[in-house]
This record gives sequence, structure tokens and C-alpha cells, in this order.
Amino acid sequence: MAGATPETVTRTRRAVPVAIAAVPAVMMLLLSLALAPALAGFLQSTDGVLLRWLQALTETKRSEGSRLGDPAVRDAVERYVVGQYGARLRDPQFWNQTITGDMKAEHAMAETMLARHPEVSPAELAAATTTIAPELERFNRETARAISEANGSSGAVVRAVTFVGVCFSLVLSLLSALIVPGGLVTRLIGLAIVRRDGREIGRLRSFGRAVLMWLPGLIWVAWIVMAPREGSVPAANSVPRLLLLFGVFAAGITWTLVNPTRGPHDRAAGTWVVPR
Repeated sequence: MAGATPETVTRTRRAVPVAIAAVPAVMMLLLSLALAPALAGFLQSTDGVLLRWLQALTETKRSEGSRLGDPAVRDAVERYVVGQYGARLRDPQFWNQTITGDMKAEHAMAETMLARHPEVSPAELAAATTTIAPELERFNRETARAISEANGSSGAVVRAVTFVGVCFSLVLSLLSALIVPGGLVTRLIGLAIVRRDGREIGRLRSFGRAVLMWLPGLIWVAWIVMAPREGSVPAANSVPRLLLLFGVFAAGITWTLVNPTRGPHDRAAGTWVVPR
């Protein structure tokens, strides 16, 4: 093994298969972290509030305590919505959004309200706001609850999206290691995985080495699949475990790049990385 020194297997070359294996899982984690607060943010946005008013006005079945069946209250709500959001209702870009693309009933309701109340003066808006004070209080309370629920589901979003990324990376790496000893990318960049005697490993040992490399991910995936569930998600919050998983992976990647010829999984598998 004298030729298998850190100088002959550069950190840059060694980083290529590591990066390719990690990219799907990391990208899905970053995507989930970006998506998680998106719903809560939309609910608080002007468009989110406007859509909730339109949905309330188009509901045929009124919730308990709703006064929208009263013509005077409904007229005041319509005046309030037009007075507050008339410019947005008239904006074609609002109705061309993906989220509003299939809301035909809400669009028809908006056109009807704009036809009934083409102009709402400040005095009319103030009067309408006073009339619907109970509806505004209830609407704000329901919005706050929806935002709280959206924030509470952030962990589930992160977990679910990242689960897909980790599984994709895991399956791809294991298949690659089984098809080509050491993995397809490793071979393409001119590296080989050898045993102590210098002979290249076979597919079975290659697969075992890949399993050792992905062992933290396999444990996490098994925990997600087997954990007690509330509906369709595990009952316990696994975000801390997810962060621990990526911490373990980061430590393993760091070790591998510091010692390009022998990462932790190579030591466990009794293998070395050498130039082909």
C-alpha cells in the first residue's frame, strides 16, 4: 500500500463522489427549509388574506356563528373587501398566479363585488369596518390559528422533503456500488477501491462499504418508517434527529477529505482508495 498516499489521491478528486452522493439530500434539505415557512408567510400576505376573504364569501355552508347570511353584513363585508383590496382584485397578475389559477368561484365573486361596489369611499369603508367588527375579530383569530398550525407543520415539511432526498441519494449510491465496485463515479474519475493486498474489491464488498458509508442515513430512514405515527407522520418530532444525521454525515465527509485514501467507512470495511 506504499503507493496509496494522500498525495496521490487528491482531496479535490476524492470530494467529487462525496459531493455527488450528498447533493440530492442537501438540496432537498435546503428546499424544505425554504418551503417550511412559505405557507405561514403567504397566510400573512395581502394575497393570502384576500383569498381567505373571497373563500369565506363563496362558501355555501356557513360555519357556526357566521353572520354572512345576513344581507346587511354581507354587503358590509363586500364593501370592506373592495375598499381594502380593490386594486388587487382588478389586477390581472393576481388572477394569473398559480395559486389563484383554478379559483373560478372566487374570481366570479370578485367580479360581482366590483360590479356592485365600483367605488368605496373612505367613509363607506369606515362604516363597513365598524359593521363587521365581529367578523374581523373572528377572521384575525382564525388567521392566527392557521399561521400557528402552518408553523407547527414546518418540522413535518422539512422531514418529509428531506426524507425523499436522503432516500434518493442512498438508493443511487447503493445501486452504483453494487453495479460497479467502488461506485460508478469513483471509477469515472480514475480512482479504485482496493483491499489490504492491493486487489480491487468485488461488488459484494463494495456494497457493504456503501452501506457503512450510509449507515447513519439508513438508521434515520428506518426510524422514520417504523416510528409511531399521528396520521401520516411520525408522532415524535424528528427534526433534531435530522440535524444530528447531517452532523454525523458532515463529520464523516470532513474525515474523508482530510484523509482522502481512507475515510471512516474505508477503515470499517478494510479498504483503501488509490489511483486506478
